[in-house]
Amino acid sequence: MRENKNHKQKIIVIGLDGASPKIFFDKWKEEFPNIKKIKEKGWYGKLKSTTPPVTGPAWASFATGCNPGKHGIFDFLYQDPATGDLRPITSRNIKTPTIYEILKEHGMNSILINLPVSYPPKTDDIILTSLLTRGDEFVFPKKLKYEIPELQKYRIVPDLKFYVDFNRKKFIEDIHNLERDKFEIAKKLFKRNWNLFFILFSGTDWIQHKFYYGMIKRNRKKNQQIIHFYKELDSYIGWFLENKDENTHLFIISDHGFKVYEGTVGINNLLEKYDYLRFKKSEEKEILPTRRRKEISQKLENKRMLSINPVIWKILSKNKLIIELSRGIYNLFFQKRFKFHTAPQKKDVDIESSKAYCRSSESSGIYIKNGHKNIKDELIKKLNREKIFSDIKERIDIYNGPYIKYAPDIILWSEKYVLAKTQFESIIKKNTNGHDYYGIFLLDSLYIKNKKYINRELTDIAPTILHILGIDYKKYDLDGKSIV
Repeated sequence: MRENKNHKQKIIVIGLDGASPKIFFDKWKEEFPNIKKIKEKGWYGKLKSTTPPVTGPAWASFATGCNPGKHGIFDFLYQDPATGDLRPITSRNIKTPTIYEILKEHGMNSILINLPVSYPPKTDDIILTSLLTRGDEFVFPKKLKYEIPELQKYRIVPDLKFYVDFNRKKFIEDIHNLERDKFEIAKKLFKRNWNLFFILFSGTDWIQHKFYYGMIKRNRKKNQQIIHFYKELDSYIGWFLENKDENTHLFIISDHGFKVYEGTVGINNLLEKYDYLRFKKSEEKEILPTRRRKEISQKLENKRMLSINPVIWKILSKNKLIIELSRGIYNLFFQKRFKFHTAPQKKDVDIESSKAYCRSSESSGIYIKNGHKNIKDELIKKLNREKIFSDIKERIDIYNGPYIKYAPDIILWSEKYVLAKTQFESIIKKNTNGHDYYGIFLLDSLYIKNKKYINRELTDIAPTILHILGIDYKKYDLDGKSIV
């Protein structure tokens, strides 16, 4: 164990998952007095995410200070090298040291609440794991449940029956209650011994996936319930500001931002059109990488399936009046008992007869099978001709490190469309809420003398934490640089 050279300094990191600069720094900025307080005396700006800007790779880059080519996480799924099967990622897939492992080597303790890709724990620190947890154990050490009774009812995802049933009020209310319970537990853990205290509030991401378009387009009155919840999150930030000492540095970060897209594009549908891919009826059970997806699936299984022919749906979906009328009738009479689908069920990629494929919506890319790498240039030209993508690059242009071989061969960006794995047609033009590359960053620190607007990258947070705590981050192969 190495000596902590800067034992008086401590770090708090508050994560607001998917927090958008548009909401927190612009549209609703007057609703957040504690964020405003930090902006008036500290540093703030946009924080660039990873490629792709999704939970797994992004929070792994926060925890390691490295790009996915070094830490090995590109998606919610990874391919088992022994069997070739896709499996959900865990902390074991992070191939480079995390900041909390490095701190432990130097005799320092961390408390991690809801940090994605922290299951199973890599240290003996206090860790409450996140939605990527496999199984029902997410409190470590386990004895903590008995020391803090509130942990016995602790949840890592909301009750998703409200999401499935389109019950806006109860869905937001349940998220609100979940995050309030998390904060009350955090206040108790705050009294313990730590050098790094991390807490992630995921409610911002869950709500924005469902309601971001309305948050941007509608007035405050129609968003009052969401604003009330966001203001309470700001009050939690105020509590940490009031209860930290002068030697404690406070970060507020998000792993990515949000934006409204014009629609979605099915990557595998395009590949089928180009004759690089074949579909088949799946005989395998769908891989559910997160607890949230698993619980949504369980809720949907309790409903009977009503099928709508894709051609009919395409015609109907162009008439907004019919859509709104149908939605009202469905919400009133059918939502508790039925679910709809507009594409063939269990449609999956036939890997054996395909040359290229997208393996998940989160990967933002295309994998080309061995033996068919010669199609890459031809495929990129065809994708560019579609005028769908704002940029297309090869993986070597994006990532660096020993695990770049696990990245998609072709990486895609689109300013207009959310990238999906498979849907019933190549392009669906419908306003869709999706992740954006730029989240938020704020820092309240004794090292800061004057306020400043400063844009940084997610990989810069880990080296900054190590630097403040007196650890020479340059000894580690990090991609980021210290901010202070």
